[in-house]
Amino acid sequence: GLKGGSVAMAGLFERMVLLVLPHHCYEEFFVHFNFFHADCSKLLISRGLGFGVVVGSILVKLPQMIKIVNAGSVKGLSLMSFLLELMSVTFTMTYNIANEYPFGTWGESFFISIQCAILVAMYFYYVGNHLGAALFLPIYGAIAYLLGSGFTPMVVLTNLQATTIPIMAISKVLV
Repeated sequence: GLKGGSVAMAGLFERMVLLVLPHHCYEEFFVHFNFFHADCSKLLISRGLGFGVVVGSILVKLPQMIKIVNAGSVKGLSLMSFLLELMSVTFTMTYNIANEYPFGTWGESFFISIQCAILVAMYFYYVGNHLGAALFLPIYGAIAYLLGSGFTPMVVLTNLQATTIPIMAISKVLV
């Protein structure tokens, strides 16, 4: 009946909250109804903002992709700029994955790297290099896997991570 469904929904709600907050904060908010618990409120705001950044990054490159498809061209765009941005976000993502940091620290880079890789493949496609377009994504995926899966020494990942700001800056000035 309805009561069993309510219990199941309450359990689902608790599990979802525990994905974001520790158990003591769940109890403060939803057992004791103490919505002004300072530490838990700060944590909720921090995690909420982090989640918002990750969700926002999911679609950040979509307008550019749509413009390329609608124009049927990459004229005026720089392959090197796309590649450098992809390198920068990939280095950030794989460094954080290899260090086993939480998804919130590298989720934005993950989604942007996927979109940047798609933009590179689109670039190859629209300049007529269909083989490059077809091969780029699996090759990029293999490289990203090698960087983030423990095969690459941490000292290499740390050095790559240190290059991300200059790489990103250079990628923005290339035309």
